[in-house]
Amino acid sequence: EQMASWGVNNRRAARKAEIEWPDQDGQASYDDIWTWQDVHVKFAEQLEQSHSAIAALINSTRTAHSDGLAAYLSYMSVRLLEMHRVLKPAGALYLHCDYTANSYLRMLLDTVFGKDNLRGEIIWQRAGGRAKGSQHARKTFGADTDTILFYAKTPADQHQGRTLATLWADIPNLTSSRERIGYPTQKPVALAERIIEASSQPGDVVLDPFAGCAYVPVAAEGLGRQWIACDISPRAMTVVKRQFNKFRYAVDSGPVLVKQGEMTQAALLADATVAIRGPDRLPERTDRDPEPPPLPLELEEPEYGGQMFKRREMLELLLRESGWIAWCCGYAVRRPNGDIVPTADNFQLDHIDPRKAGGSEYITNRAPLCARCNRQKAGRLITLRQLREEIIEQGELLVDSPSDLPDLGKMLQASTNIYARRYAEMYGREDGD
Repeated sequence: EQMASWGVNNRRAARKAEIEWPDQDGQASYDDIWTWQDVHVKFAEQLEQSHSAIAALINSTRTAHSDGLAAYLSYMSVRLLEMHRVLKPAGALYLHCDYTANSYLRMLLDTVFGKDNLRGEIIWQRAGGRAKGSQHARKTFGADTDTILFYAKTPADQHQGRTLATLWADIPNLTSSRERIGYPTQKPVALAERIIEASSQPGDVVLDPFAGCAYVPVAAEGLGRQWIACDISPRAMTVVKRQFNKFRYAVDSGPVLVKQGEMTQAALLADATVAIRGPDRLPERTDRDPEPPPLPLELEEPEYGGQMFKRREMLELLLRESGWIAWCCGYAVRRPNGDIVPTADNFQLDHIDPRKAGGSEYITNRAPLCARCNRQKAGRLITLRQLREEIIEQGELLVDSPSDLPDLGKMLQASTNIYARRYAEMYGREDGD
């Protein structure tokens, strides 16, 4: 009934709303199975254009590990980028993971938050039995620890008070706890309480974007924090209510049913007002993205701006203008006889002026580079012109002289014309209007 009130009546509608559709038993599936086909193509292209370091990490994960883990990192990256965006300057993020992906997630977090904002790597040693019995069993190491990666949004201030240890072995698992609800990855409320107390004050806001088992909102409520909990599964709504009842907190300011002997009576034990919103009533953003830099032409900004071209298309268009050679050192794909092969393979798309220095994502600020020069430029606030000067000074040109490189002024004019033609095609204007 709740899903129907959100306009979600079938599996297709649930997929469109980005929530899970219950299986035949009325419950949702919680298998963390990721395939590369699950990665949204448009999002992958946006990563390539706006977060090239993340895209490079994901692509290398496909080679070093598997497509499945790379797809999981793609799923996590969009969420971590949004968490970083909404986090207050003094805020902190804790990411709980196991040994199968913690090293890859740490690299992803280094890219999103900055490696210098890693505050600690906490090891939670879950209570459990040790291997016993046969000699073979005694040589097997049990997976009895999880990792909690702790990042801050901005560099540290001086901290006051006692420093906590990073090995937590005093918080038991949920083997026989009344908290247990059946989630395979459920964590104890005590774990969330320690994290919340370490990084917030009463009245602060706690966000849990993966709140299926509700242990974080329950802990936040008990510690007097405001909280927001999200989950892809509609079942999470039921779980939150059930867990709050277990901990004797009211939902929607309603009563908690308390059984005393043979009688059940209502008791309002805590005023925990919970507003439940489906995908059709999500809150709108109240902030604004930075204004994009002005277009090179006196044109009204199109709806999708820099997304008028797909990445591969943009690369091929720019290479065609330069005679299929890189704009950095003059690299080209050549046949044995020396002829240039008209292909975009082995080239990478980068910015003429760095994006972090205000360079735009439009085709007028993009350039095809060879992989070696792009690595040399990566992470540095230098322009393509400055990179060229370094290449010339180091004697690494792959053409006879600097005059044989593509003229950047002419390339800018060519890319401006390409942009104007595409704009006219998309918005019904003639060149020059």
